Amino acid sequence: MNLLLTGATGQIGSFLLQRLHDVNINTFAVSRQSQRARFEEKWIICDLLHDDPFVQSGHIDTWIHAGLLTLTLPWLESAAHAGVKRLVSFSTTSVFTKINSPNDAERKLIGRIRKAEDAIAEHCQQLGIHWTIFRPTLIYGKGTDQNISFIVSMIQRFGFFPVVGNGSALRQPVHADDLACAALDVLNRENTFNHAYNLSGGETLTYRDMVERIFDAMHKSPRIIRIHPMIYKCAITIISKTLPRYAFVKPSMVDRMSMDMVFDHADASHDFAYHPKPFQPQPYV
Repeated sequence: MNLLLTGATGQIGSFLLQRLHDVNINTFAVSRQSQRARFEEKWIICDLLHDDPFVQSGHIDTWIHAGLLTLTLPWLESAAHAGVKRLVSFSTTSVFTKINSPNDAERKLIGRIRKAEDAIAEHCQQLGIHWTIFRPTLIYGKGTDQNISFIVSMIQRFGFFPVVGNGSALRQPVHADDLACAALDVLNRENTFNHAYNLSGGETLTYRDMVERIFDAMHKSPRIIRIHPMIYKCAITIISKTLPRYAFVKPSMVDRMSMDMVFDHADASHDFAYHPKPFQPQPYV
């Protein structure tokens, strides 16, 4: 197997590189910046916004895209010309939870992702590529996400974390390594061809419980304060404008803090024995 991995330095991609090495798959890793090869992968420097990732790779039969789903679509014909017959790409369960977001940019992005899912299915059928799309819930594991890592950063900076109401909304954090395993598990399973799967974490817990477990991982006593949504939104707006590292934070996140975000992964468990681990944030010292 000759496999092209795009998004190789992201959360999922980083764990995939290790897994691909463990099973001895010949891998071409793609990223925008030069990386020192940790294993035997060939590294390709490529910006998927502008550059064809298949120009430097030669024959490829399998493509895993662990980056933004919309960046898959422009290169499908090149993938077919390179010999690709199998595609695994990652979307997000946000296509369900953010579709009516009050934030215009979020809503437009989710609209593009939903359209990309449909277009990938259609084009892959025309090109003879067997596709599988994964929609993960809240991803964690490498420390570069904008959810768990945001909570960690807030605790480190302020010593407490604010929640809306009693923090009873439900979450299912999923570890990036579980997603990497899922990508490998479906490569040769014909029953997963041309299907999309929701991939949630192995545990459903309240937002407050999730935050408390992060405090525990940081060896800190939980300091969680209840705050009114409007005050929270004002604070988020100020923080995002004055602290560059929090520029990604939007007031719409406050609204979703009170929403249950629970997705059934029974189809994945049935079709390829998907069994994700419970929420286990890494030790933060």
